[in-house]
Order: sequence, then structure tokens, then C-alpha cells
Amino acid sequence: MDTHIRPFHEIALCLSGGGYRAAGFHLGAMSYLNRLKVKDGRLIERVKAISTVSGGTIIGAYYVLCDAQGKSFSTFYEGFRDFMNQHDLIKESLERLGGSEEWKYDDKSRNLINAFAEIYDELLTGGEKMSTIADSKQGHISLCSFNTTEFQQGINFRFQSERIEDKPNKRLRRGNRYVPIAYDVHGEVRVSDIIASSSCFPGGFEPMRFPHDFCDENSQHLNELKKNPQFQDGVGLMDGGIYDNQGIDSIRISEQRRATRHPDRLLQHAKDRLPYDLLIISDVSSPDVNKPFKFHEAQDRKISHYSFNRVLAWIQSVGTMWVWLSIFLILTAMVMLVINGWQDNIIAGVSLMLGGLGMVILVFRYILGNKVKFWYGEFKEFVNGSIDDFYLKKLSTLDFKNYSVKQLEPLVMDRINSVSLMVQDLFLKQVRRLKYNSIYDDPLYKNKRIANLIKELTEEDWSKTKDFQDLDNIDDLLKGDYHNVMGKKLPAIVKEASSFGTTLWFTDEDKVKDMLDSLIVTGQATMCFNLMVHIEQLKNNDTWDQLVEAERKEVLGVYDQCRKDWIQFKNTPDCLLDDPDAGLQA
Repeated sequence: MDTHIRPFHEIALCLSGGGYRAAGFHLGAMSYLNRLKVKDGRLIERVKAISTVSGGTIIGAYYVLCDAQGKSFSTFYEGFRDFMNQHDLIKESLERLGGSEEWKYDDKSRNLINAFAEIYDELLTGGEKMSTIADSKQGHISLCSFNTTEFQQGINFRFQSERIEDKPNKRLRRGNRYVPIAYDVHGEVRVSDIIASSSCFPGGFEPMRFPHDFCDENSQHLNELKKNPQFQDGVGLMDGGIYDNQGIDSIRISEQRRATRHPDRLLQHAKDRLPYDLLIISDVSSPDVNKPFKFHEAQDRKISHYSFNRVLAWIQSVGTMWVWLSIFLILTAMVMLVINGWQDNIIAGVSLMLGGLGMVILVFRYILGNKVKFWYGEFKEFVNGSIDDFYLKKLSTLDFKNYSVKQLEPLVMDRINSVSLMVQDLFLKQVRRLKYNSIYDDPLYKNKRIANLIKELTEEDWSKTKDFQDLDNIDDLLKGDYHNVMGKKLPAIVKEASSFGTTLWFTDEDKVKDMLDSLIVTGQATMCFNLMVHIEQLKNNDTWDQLVEAERKEVLGVYDQCRKDWIQFKNTPDCLLDDPDAGLQA
């Protein structure tokens, strides 16, 4: 039974969500894995499985596509860095959405997320479909899983491909157990649409409609799927981070398939799962709640003391005032014409002007009044159709009309703020903790996991990061306080990168600050640091004694490269930015 430990033999890589913050940080982390040499090539070539979510899918899907096409890492790195630097996705998408030109794909709904998908298709993935990845025999990625969330069952929906002995695994479940999609259907899906659906976060975008928003005139199987009763109305797909923002579940499920293929490597106490030799979770989300809930305090403004009834009365009085004004202008014009004896002079001109202005105001008031009544009726019908009758009956007993704005403001704002905090912070972070616990509480992943976190090299998180210093005989380079380990220049870059928000663009100010460069450097340095700490942990427990000599030699070789690079990062943080292979010895 082959159970010996092989620390860097088969690696699984998870790329979390987090918009451009995630994509930039992951680009740095991946470029550092590519920098490290092992006996058969580069360390990134040992990555056999990749699972991505949201912002992680933007970079991860493009990387897997490049890998399947046989492109070099430098081509991928330069292409993706240029894409992020040169394109403002939100600006270009809004221009496309508001323009008069036809959609590239007529079947797509005309909305913001599909505008993003078209831009990804043109600028990044070049119209390629999942069949390009699934049918390829090139590259080192055997399993890729791009994660979205479907809104029928509220669970993960996976676009994924697996290659076994250079042949596609057609029996692999795609979609999920409730909404499965066949291999031929899956092959017709554009990679750009997968990127868009995986990063389609609630509030910012509309759901993508599967299969309708994924079809074109050549999508024979996708178009046939629309006739299936289960898919006639479409299945809503949104951001994969709603269900699992780190993409951990897809890797865990793949372990069970690995167990059936490699029974000789199973441990006695785990016959149903075979974990990878190393799981790297590259993650830009934080477990902490950054913005605790604060109760809204209404400001003491003049309008704050107005009741809803008083506001309505004021609106009505304004409307009435305009009617009386128009009547006054018309009557004044008529009186002036009579007094002037209907003569053709300047007084007649002024009279006609006043009368015309009065008529315009009256007509405008009439049209606007009818429009407001129509809009109110439509809104009322929408509310009645959207809210359950039970709640409508209960709400009808509550009269808000006599509440002041100051009284209503906290009732509304506290509800909005609490829901926003729950969805964007509490819920996602609790899910994150549960997913991480499934790895860190699992004895099978002992000494086989690295969490590569964007904030862990900040001074703020140093107290959580420095636990490794309790190990025996660690490298002097890793000893001491925060600034001794990190140096003087790196902390500022890491702090700036970790504070960047979750967006899909860089503002002009971000570009001036070289925000993308900060994210890449932070990803490179954090991966370097974590690999050193991981190897120190291997050397300080019984795992080290179980390694065969060849494995020990390879691990120490990786450590030596990381150590030299860490010294460079401390002195010149952007030393590997333009050329991640700079100074690498053959």
C-alpha cells in the first residue's frame, strides 16, 4: 500500500471570490507558484485541480483555458495583467448596454451581466467554449470546477471538467443533482458566460438565465434544452460565493472520485476519500465583521417633523398652486387683451405670451398628474402582486400616514442596514468559517493545507499569523517582531492591497496608486511566506520523518528558493512584478 507522504506532488488550488481584489491577489499567488522550480518543471504544474468562485473564476477560467490551449504561463500572466489594467468593465458594459448596436448574441437578455459576458468573450476568452477545455489533452490541470449558485434549490451549480488518463470524464456531474446538464450541453457553454455567472453578485447584477443567456445560433444542444419543461422558464444562476466563496466543496467532492481510482493510496481510517497532497486556498475575504451593525439615528432636519399626511398635503397644495397660477395667467392675458382693445401691439404680444404660458402649465400639470396616478397604480399593483395576502392584510391595519419622517426613518434604515449586513457580512463569513472548519478539523488534511490569506501579512493580523514562531528551530529569517520579519517596505503595500474593495474595476485613483501592482506583489509575497511556514511546520512534526529522501530534498529545495525570494521581498517588494522569473537559476 503506497501511503507515503508527497508534500508537493498533487496540488489542489482554490481561488476565492472578491472581484478584482481577488483576481489581482490570485495572479500574484499563481505567478509565485510558477516561479518555483521542482525536479520536473515548475510548482504550478503540480496543480492538478482548480476550483474557483466569482472573482477567482475570472482569472481561474482564463488560466485553465490558456493551459488547455498550450499557452505559456508568461503569456497568461501578461495577457491577464493587461486586461485588468486597461479595461474598466463597468464603464464599458454600461456603454454597451445603453448603446444602439445589436447584441453579439441575440438570445441574450439585454442587461448588465450579459454586457459583462460579451466583454469577457471579446477581450479575454475569444469565444471559446467548455469543449475546448474538456477535449484538450494539453496542460497540467486535470480537474477544473467553476462555481455558481442556482436559485431553484439554493445550492452550488458547477461548470466543471475532469480528465482521466487524457480522456474527458463524461460521467462527471455537471450542474448539480437537481439541475443536471449533460456533457454535450456543457461543452457548448461559452467560458465567458461561466465567468459572468460565477461573478454575478446579488444587488450588483441580475441573475443569468440558464440556458437562455448561454445560447447562440450554433448551440444545438443548449437550444434543445430550452424545450425541456425543467428549463423552459430558465434557471437563475448567480455568484458562486453565495454558497461557497472559497470553492472548497468542489475539491472535497473530487476526493471521493479519487478514492475509487487510487485505492492503493487510501489510509486505513479513510477508505472513501483521498485528499490531495497539498490544498492551497487563496482567499481575499476576511473572517471578521468589518462594519458592525449601528442603529440609525435620524437627523433633526426641517422635513423630519413632517408626517406622511403633511407631505401629501404639501404636494397637493403645490399641485393646486400651479393650477391657480395657470388660471391667473390666462385670465390676466384675457383682461389685458380686452383693455388693449385687441390691438396688434406689444401689449397684445405680452398677453398672448402670458396666456400661452398659463395653458402650458395647465396641460403639463394635467399630464403629470395623470402620470403620477398611473405610476402609483402600477406600483400598488406591483406591491399587491409581490407580497403575500396574509402580510397585506396585516399591514393594512397599520397606518403610516401620521408618522413623522423622523419616526419612519429608523424603521426603514435599520431594516435595510441589517439585511445588508446579514447578506454581505454575517452570512458569507459564517459560511466561510464552516467551509474552513471542514478542512482544518479534518485529520486527513493535517500538514496538507495552506490558507493563503490577503490580510495575514498585515500588522493588524500579525497576532493571528505568528503562531509558527512557537515551533522549534525555525529559520532566523522568520524570528522576531512584525517589522523584523516583514521589513520596512512590504507592510505598506500589503495594507493597501488588503483594504481595496470588492469591485470589478480600478478607478483613476486606484491606477495612480498602482493598486493592481500592490495586489500582485501581496499575492506573491504571501504565497512565498506561507510556503516557508508550511515547510517549517513539516520539519517540526513527525511528518518529516515519514518523508523519503527524495521528497525531503525537493521540499528543502523549494524552501531555499522561497528564502532567497523573501529577502528580496523585504528589500524590494516589487522585484518580481514585471518578470516573476527574474533571477531564477536554472
